[in-house]
Amino acid sequence: MKSLKIISFLALAISFFTVYGEGGGDGLVGKNAPDINLNDPSGKQISLEDLKGKIVLVDFWASWCAPCRGANPELVALYEKYATNGFEILSISLDKDKNRWKQAIEQDKLPWDTHVSDLKGWDSEVIMRYGVEALPTQFLVDREGKLVASNLSVEELEDELDHLLLKEATVYPKNAATHLFMNVFTKYEIKNETGKTVKRGNSDEIDIRKLPIGAYTINVGDKLHAFNKVEDKKLELEFYPMNVSKTITINKAVQYEITNLKGEVVLTGSGSIVDVSHLHIGVYYINMGGEVGKFLKK
Repeated sequence: MKSLKIISFLALAISFFTVYGEGGGDGLVGKNAPDINLNDPSGKQISLEDLKGKIVLVDFWASWCAPCRGANPELVALYEKYATNGFEILSISLDKDKNRWKQAIEQDKLPWDTHVSDLKGWDSEVIMRYGVEALPTQFLVDREGKLVASNLSVEELEDELDHLLLKEATVYPKNAATHLFMNVFTKYEIKNETGKTVKRGNSDEIDIRKLPIGAYTINVGDKLHAFNKVEDKKLELEFYPMNVSKTITINKAVQYEITNLKGEVVLTGSGSIVDVSHLHIGVYYINMGGEVGKFLKK
């Protein structure tokens, strides 16, 4: 009887370590993230490579993992704060029961679409590739696909995201009539050609309609960016939808330019219908004759 109690205790200890133990995978930090190709609940294949250009949190979890479920509200808050800056969560479930997996996604109200699993539990090949030994285990992947951190606390993860975004802070467009956009919510300071501060604040979108036409510099994250305030032609241009998968419609035919969050021009053209179906998932800016808007490519 005593031996049965010892065996039972050992089994409980092993089970506890499986869920609550060290996550493993620290040796991968600094290397390129192993690719992931798994299906979502509808059967659609999603790849980590498809998310390149975004900052991705690779999150290993399961519906039966109490610490995972307890951490989900904090992940939702992080996602809602940083999603418009190109942050994505790729959730990899170790569930074997598809219905329980789907039910957990719905119950925890996880808003991102990138939920995947092979429904093999601890026998998943992805587990071995990432050296996962416990749940939850998380890896942070930068825009180039490199693993930059693992198993951070929520506070550490937030600090790391702020650091990554501020480090790559960009200001768009270079010639603006009404607004400037930044890829990170942060402090800024605008100076005119004489070096006088004319505007400062804390935002990711700046209304510059009251600034005189001319050349300016803006300090964002200790980096100086130059821009020109140009004439507002009052074209009253609008576009829709803000969340788009295929095409954008502008209310007038116009020359347009689309850039990514790095400030790189990814598409130019003219007309009122803009095909963005080939763009990667993420946030972009569209410049329509000096009038600028932000949209999310789904």
